[in-house]
Amino acid sequence: MGEVMAGYTVFRYGNIDFILYTDEFSSGSGAITILADDEAVLFPRATLGNEWYGPVSKLSGIGASGAKRFASSYRDPKDRYVDVESEQNTLILTTQCAASVLITIA
Repeated sequence: MGEVMAGYTVFRYGNIDFILYTDEFSSGSGAITILADDEAVLFPRATLGNEWYGPVSKLSGIGASGAKRFASSYRDPKDRYVDVESEQNTLILTTQCAASVLITIA
């Protein structure tokens, strides 16, 4: 489950992860329970999408292929500083969405 679900009780049955979520939050009017004892939420896993990387936005990058990140440095002629620039040109598109479903015990 990774870092997102660290600290929660999780068990796997087949290809389904069951997560015990009993968190409550306090507000000015009292405690807020996210899920009642007889409720569950189903979150289907989905492919988030594709990502594409663009080329660097400098003349030296014309005709070059894209990369996750770029960095360049320039030392001034009087040897007083070094100018370092970095950039990312990323496009992420969701290609498959999923719906969440509330399940209640009747």
